[in-house]
Amino acid sequence: ILDLLECNYVVEERMVLEAQSTSNKRHFYGLNDIVIDKGSSSRVISIETHVDNDYLNTYTADGIIINTPTGSTAYSLATGGPIVVPRAQVITINPIAPHTLTARPVIVPDTCVIRVIVNADWKKVHLTADGQEDRWYKTPAEFIIKRAPYTVKLIKRLKGSFYDTLRKKLLWGRDI
Repeated sequence: ILDLLECNYVVEERMVLEAQSTSNKRHFYGLNDIVIDKGSSSRVISIETHVDNDYLNTYTADGIIINTPTGSTAYSLATGGPIVVPRAQVITINPIAPHTLTARPVIVPDTCVIRVIVNADWKKVHLTADGQEDRWYKTPAEFIIKRAPYTVKLIKRLKGSFYDTLRKKLLWGRDI
């Protein structure tokens, strides 16, 4: 609290993602990520992915994580995604447990619009925003994910940097 009273802080703006199903007008917002997955099913789903109007890939996987730099050190990192510096203006597309070794995370500019089409004729697909708000959709289902029209402002102490925190939390440079 003393740092706040003495103005020993900076205000950082962080990107938010917006997701919408093309079948309804409900919007989901995530500071960290938008996750589209198969839920509790033991079967994989087919996830056709487009960036702007270009076809990227069809992942056969348990799901896909679309995340902001803020969310890169959460679920996405745990599934093999890259660590992205918070001030980077990018979005990461990361398949969850893909069923091919060549499926890799892709980083795109935050100006891109990502379209995801899930084909699983026999079941529903699950969409979650920041692990909080969620909904099930009948397949085939189509989603549009893009940068939200607003940001979130976070107060950060001047003591320590993103890299200091990263080294500490990941035990980099320590003999474990």
